[in-house]
Amino acid sequence: MAKDVEVYDLDSNSVTLVPQEELGPEFVRISLEGEIYWADSNKLNQNEHQHPPFTGKRKEKVEFIQKSLAEVNGQSYLEWEDGFRRDANPDNEIAIWGHIIQVYKRHSVDAASQSEKHEIYQVVLVCSYSEPSVVLSQLNLVVLSKDRAGEIVDDYYK
Repeated sequence: MAKDVEVYDLDSNSVTLVPQEELGPEFVRISLEGEIYWADSNKLNQNEHQHPPFTGKRKEKVEFIQKSLAEVNGQSYLEWEDGFRRDANPDNEIAIWGHIIQVYKRHSVDAASQSEKHEIYQVVLVCSYSEPSVVLSQLNLVVLSKDRAGEIVDDYYK
């Protein structure tokens, strides 16, 4: 039996129940007035900058993220920094990206193609904002087998 989750519709400001396995990769968990919902990330507005441009260790960590994921994520350093500067707690977000990189690197080291690397990255990325039980249902995998993707999910959450 499918588990229903609450999806917040940003256009109508209403909540509907949707079977969890029907959520696509664009759906992320959000916190709204103390409640957790799923929402379409394409409809979310960005916060204003909450932090000045990064220097020191923070800057080094963002540079590391940008360089480590350049083969699967084309964001420039300034785009990465811009996103982190909008977060209430950029250090937490930077730590999450550090974990994403670790798992991605472990599983992409022997990848046979750029397509495989991209799908490995997509699996790890969805893990970062989803629940283990729904990650695979949020992805449309072509290159990776479900078993291989499941191994990546297990590794992310261990």
